[in-house]
Amino acid sequence: MISGMGRSALEVGETEHIAVQLVAEQLATLGYSWREIATKADIGRTRLAAIFNGERTITLEEFVRLCDLARLDVRDVISQARGQAH
Repeated sequence: MISGMGRSALEVGETEHIAVQLVAEQLATLGYSWREIATKADIGRTRLAAIFNGERTITLEEFVRLCDLARLDVRDVISQARGQAH
């Protein structure tokens, strides 16, 4: 799930879960460790694990930072995730 612009979580679903997984897969392909991802994206390791496991929401800002780290365009990730949803 993605939280928009700050603190209130938007109820979202499959598309956003797929988007987070696409970013996680790319980061793994690039060889980043959990510690490196957490440090470079400025997200706590526990929170990062919960986000990648679908247990916590992700803010828009966190999603953008992870996409940047993965060298992915946010719009492309969302578009691909929408194509895979359902």
